[in-house]
Amino acid sequence: MKEFYFVMSRVEEILCKCIQYERFKDAVYIVECLPEEEMKSMSLLLGYLFMRCAEHRRALQYLSKDASYTSLYYQALCHSHLKEYAQVKHLATQLLEKTKKPEAARRSTQLESMYMLKMDKVFVLALLADAESETANPEECLKRCMESADEGGLLYSVYRPMLEESTKTVRKQERGDENRSNGKPEDADKLNTDENTMIEKKLIARIEKERGKSTEQVLQNIMQECTLLKNVSLGGVSLFTADISFFDQLPIYSVASIAVHIFECGYMQKAGAVFEYIRVRDPCYIDTMHYYSSILWHSREKGLLTSLGRDIFGINSSSNVAWAVLGNHFSLKKETEKALECFERSLSIRKDPYVLCLMGHEQFMNSNLAESLKCFVESMKIKSENYSG
Repeated sequence: MKEFYFVMSRVEEILCKCIQYERFKDAVYIVECLPEEEMKSMSLLLGYLFMRCAEHRRALQYLSKDASYTSLYYQALCHSHLKEYAQVKHLATQLLEKTKKPEAARRSTQLESMYMLKMDKVFVLALLADAESETANPEECLKRCMESADEGGLLYSVYRPMLEESTKTVRKQERGDENRSNGKPEDADKLNTDENTMIEKKLIARIEKERGKSTEQVLQNIMQECTLLKNVSLGGVSLFTADISFFDQLPIYSVASIAVHIFECGYMQKAGAVFEYIRVRDPCYIDTMHYYSSILWHSREKGLLTSLGRDIFGINSSSNVAWAVLGNHFSLKKETEKALECFERSLSIRKDPYVLCLMGHEQFMNSNLAESLKCFVESMKIKSENYSG
């Protein structure tokens, strides 16, 4: 018995190193060499290893044998990668129920600590928000994001929809202000200003709570982004685009978000300057570069658009952004069929509301009005304030 324990300790040590060094297939081989009884007890580990190998169907085969919180979360991740979002929502709902009744605490081995998860409602709600976003349910997505933030999370992906909602509210109020003279005075007084500051109030309260902690700076950056987005919506874009080095203090994701918002508000040249800053600061950042490719399309910059497409394909040829940029490249060359193929390829990877707009414009140029309208309507379902269509 002592000899067997020594052998297993050595196996666990090797498995730990395989996970640390991301040799997942080697770890799978080792587990499958163990006696059948030992292997059965490692179904969760095998599921995790197959998931890390991107073999999501095989992972689900083993994960389904375990009903723990960790297993359910990994199952939800696998279904998310397979774009089976109804299953993600179902599993996330089960996970939320489990967080109400925490599992009994137990001492984990070193190997288990490499893949076992502790219950955390913040991440479950964020996963559910992602699924709602992917299935064109922006209201539910926002609701889940706010719940995750209220649980004390610091996930930027959770705050992004909240920031977008804040700018949407500012735009609505601006339109309301412009039309006040056409309405009755009492109607103007009913304009709700509380919603405009809701996100800011939440952030200010959270910053006060985190005052003096290392997490305070993260929230300060999110708050600064919120303020800048609001300024852009109110027409104050020149306040910070005059000196582009202003963005040095912000994370690149925040700068990209602001660049997209400047573009959506119609300041194309100023947005181009911010995107060029991003290209210099982080040449490998590609997430929002399909917006920049549209700026180059409107400027008829064939050389720069070709260079951008080549760079992005060199970084990640399987990215939805890469195919959207290539679609704009062919569109500028008036090769409509090739452009449509590229946009379709981009949408098959990820359903981006802006790429749907690009597809709609290209269908319109191809005199396919029914398909064009369909693209624009679908884009608006995902992002109601999307005026690109």
